[in-house]
Amino acid sequence: MSKPTPARAAPKKPAKPAHVIARVEYAEHGRYVVTCPKHGVLPFEPDTQEWFAWVVEQESFRFVGKEGYFTTHHWWKVPQGAWRAHRKIRNQTHSLRLAPNQELTIAVLELAAQQIQAHLA
Repeated sequence: MSKPTPARAAPKKPAKPAHVIARVEYAEHGRYVVTCPKHGVLPFEPDTQEWFAWVVEQESFRFVGKEGYFTTHHWWKVPQGAWRAHRKIRNQTHSLRLAPNQELTIAVLELAAQQIQAHLA
């Protein structure tokens, strides 16, 4: 009688790399910091010419403001595109249409964060 040979374990597939997106975050003294996963902290502030040029190049980013937070995606179902904010709370997704690229300001983002945060109450 021969001994049974143990079955070989299938090799593990490498884990998918985490999808990390840019982040716009309220810092201190009314400032916001834009952080890119590839380049670190970017040398410009929101609502500047450099900001709007950066926004055009993004597909999505995370916003963490004074009033709340959400993820925003560039939405191409409207002419020239627009941005949509969304956040999943208690198994419900809350979504808001924001603005086109040239109108996506910190004021628009903070208002959206406030409106989405109101759903928590």
